[in-house]
Amino acid sequence: ASSRLPESSGPPGSLRTAGQRFDRPKATVLVGRLVGLLIALALGRSISGLLYGVSPADPMILASVTMLLLIAAAAATYLPARRASKVDPLVALRYE
Repeated sequence: ASSRLPESSGPPGSLRTAGQRFDRPKATVLVGRLVGLLIALALGRSISGLLYGVSPADPMILASVTMLLLIAAAAATYLPARRASKVDPLVALRYE
């Protein structure tokens, strides 16, 4: 019989596993950010007629939107990881 241990075998409340789980979404967000920036720069000329008083490649706007999306992605990955780290691994396995 094999013993099943949860991946987060640390004490409840430890963020060790939450930090480890944060690396994959961070890489995904980085790749998405780069691809999105390239698409925004490529398609910026086609929507320039719809923009009023802003250049399609305005660095301040691109940086602001990038930061806003990074904050949203960080919250979307950190908050569930934080909540999951508070669950006792034995309780989680009991309900599985």
